[in-house]
Amino acid sequence: MLKHIQHPIRTRVRIALLPLLLLAGLSACNPHDSSEKPKMSQLVHITINEPVDTLNKANPGLFTASEHPSGLQFVTAKWEAGKPGTVTLDHGPRSFSMQSVLSVTGTASARFAAEHISQWSVNGGLSDAETISHDDARKQFTALLHALSAAGWSKVIPISRPRLKGEQALAYALKNPGYPLDPSHDLSLAQWMKLPDGTPWLFYADHVFLEIKLYRDPNRLDTDKRGAYFVTYSLTAQDAYLRGYVDDEKLDNWKMEFSKELPALKQARERKEAQLKNDNVTIDQAYQDPAVFQ
Repeated sequence: MLKHIQHPIRTRVRIALLPLLLLAGLSACNPHDSSEKPKMSQLVHITINEPVDTLNKANPGLFTASEHPSGLQFVTAKWEAGKPGTVTLDHGPRSFSMQSVLSVTGTASARFAAEHISQWSVNGGLSDAETISHDDARKQFTALLHALSAAGWSKVIPISRPRLKGEQALAYALKNPGYPLDPSHDLSLAQWMKLPDGTPWLFYADHVFLEIKLYRDPNRLDTDKRGAYFVTYSLTAQDAYLRGYVDDEKLDNWKMEFSKELPALKQARERKEAQLKNDNVTIDQAYQDPAVFQ
């Protein structure tokens, strides 16, 4: 049995950022206080495989560094809830901005030093406001997914997971937490409210994987009242992403080890799809995996 058969997105050392704590942080500011003047968000540009020195030169004093005994280095910038940041991923025509950011953390590995910062974790609210109507949150998030697709980010289904789309992907995800939803399927408000915390959407563009997860305040789920939302973006370089399928002790030859794992991953998908076909579920035969999985 493969240890990481369902992988996306595996982090070797989990950064202690709890969505509910950050949601509480979002509630620390009152967007309805008319005595406060609007504040400009601080804009930070990040890139995949960016050297730490280059990042610090472009943003003097903003990022703090820490190291883990495993050989991982973290660089982190944080903002107050009332003064969120804006983080832009510079990725050619696939570039996009993340709004209402409370923290951003880059990860570099001494073991793969030439890759520099191979993963970014960006965390923040769905809006600068303390609360937002659930339907407005749904519309804003849907617009984000559409914008990513328009910019050339393609939907990804993990190689071990069945190929589903639309309503059937949603139905499967509700029974199988962690299954990424179809970004081309616009959720109704009723469907939106049924999403469990940590529901993911997974994308790929030009050697980078992007996973977006959605969280909300469990104490504010009344559709007639306003809710509070939190979003995480995990941006991972292709090689670092693929290594997530390989056990740590085999990473010295990870490309060969990944190629050995790939057939079993595909077989796992085939078994699940065969079961679903027996239940009259339609498999999305038109879906194409990123070339690295083919």
